[in-house]
Amino acid sequence: MVQAFLPHVDQVPYTIIPKGRKDPKTHDKAYVQIRELDIKRPRTREDLPVAAMSLNEKEIWSAYRAKKRPCLVVGKARGTVDSAARRNMPKRSTAQTLLVVPYYGADQDGTRAGYNPQLVELIRHVRFPQFYMDMLPIGGTEISIGRFDQLQPIGRIHNSYESTGYKLTQKPFQFWMNCSNTIYIISLRKIANFMHFLDLLSKEFLF
Repeated sequence: MVQAFLPHVDQVPYTIIPKGRKDPKTHDKAYVQIRELDIKRPRTREDLPVAAMSLNEKEIWSAYRAKKRPCLVVGKARGTVDSAARRNMPKRSTAQTLLVVPYYGADQDGTRAGYNPQLVELIRHVRFPQFYMDMLPIGGTEISIGRFDQLQPIGRIHNSYESTGYKLTQKPFQFWMNCSNTIYIISLRKIANFMHFLDLLSKEFLF
């Protein structure tokens, strides 16, 4: 388990548009506008080029709100690509990442939106495969909600995340992965005995 500043991917993304320079001779500072991103009109030819914010033809700058969140590491690269194999390529093309599931605080204590108790109860009984309930050993909110639908990569370097010093042992981790995969597969196939499976899962977790 680690902590990292993670963007929350909302329904409507935002983009950053350079609008001008305070000093025409200075290219490392600019005035910018943040606006909703329309996939049909991502950029216009009138966008002012700024050396410090250079982009390729099909690229844009995007903006997200980010918060330092606890997250569960569920995947990481196993091997490093040697320098000979990536000759003449930018490092970002093969840079290693960690794949993490972010946690959101469920408490509605005025400092966060939280989750309604009714929804938390449904999540506790595994009624929605994109969520799962947890009680983290790092303090803060009493109940946390892990969100598979916000699964995302983070950089695998020292200043991208902080270790919490906690991790799942092999048996709980394997059980967690098996349950996650089974719930997802069953929800896709819409198998008739899904509720029976949930009942068995509830007994396993002593819900």
